[in-house]
Amino acid sequence: WIYRLRGFFMAVPVALAALFLASRNMARLPEEVGINLLANGQYEYLISRGLAVMVPLLVTGVCLLMMWLSRRTIYPWIISIFSLVLPWLIWITNVFPA
Repeated sequence: WIYRLRGFFMAVPVALAALFLASRNMARLPEEVGINLLANGQYEYLISRGLAVMVPLLVTGVCLLMMWLSRRTIYPWIISIFSLVLPWLIWITNVFPA
C-alpha cells in the first residue's frame, strides 16, 4: 500500500512547502514586483504581487498534477522540487537590489 500511495507521500511535502513559500512571499514582496533585472538596475517587466506569488504556485501544482497522471512519478516530482526555487528567486531579485 505504500507503493500505491507513493504519489501522495511525495506530493504532500512539496505542496506544503509551495503553500508556505507563497504565503511568505505574499507578505514580503512589494506591491509591484520586478521581473528580469537589467544591467542598468531597472526591471524589464513589473507585475503585481499576486501574480508573482500565484505563478510559481501554479507551476508547482502543474508538476504535481503531471506526477499524479504519470506512471513514472519521480521525474515530475523532481521538477516540482526545482519549481520551489522560483519563489526564492523572485524574492531575492526584488529585495537585494534595493
